[in-house]
Amino acid sequence: MDQKNINAKRRNSGFTIVELLVVIVVIAILAVITIVSYTGVTAKANLSKTQSNADSVGQVIDAIAAENGVYPDTAAAAYAGGTYAKMPQGVTVDITAPTSGSNPTTHFQYYWCGASAATANGAKLAYWDSVAGAVANIWLGAGSGACTLPAS
Repeated sequence: MDQKNINAKRRNSGFTIVELLVVIVVIAILAVITIVSYTGVTAKANLSKTQSNADSVGQVIDAIAAENGVYPDTAAAAYAGGTYAKMPQGVTVDITAPTSGSNPTTHFQYYWCGASAATANGAKLAYWDSVAGAVANIWLGAGSGACTLPAS
């Protein structure tokens, strides 16, 4: 009779602390794996959008150079209307260097390569690559090496 009472108490007693801790640890591990995977996918999606915006900005600047025979000598010139108005929506091109605090999908720096506006032979776009954790560059035209910051 005592054995029946012991078995009945065991069946009605619920989970032990060890069993509950094992379940909690397994759930925590699965949550960490999910969060890490999601973060990586988000960063790659942002980088893809950044590269797409940079390519679009580069194409607009190349079109400006094709129309005018020279690359624009200021970032402000890239917004002056006409072809310039084709910049991607929400994208800023300025002379503030992109940093880890920059929004990687919308913040670009424009460098102008060439001795003067009449002989400008290229340009460089810089943006913050959030996946690599560094500034990435896109060269336009014959630009290479060191470029100067535009006047404005």
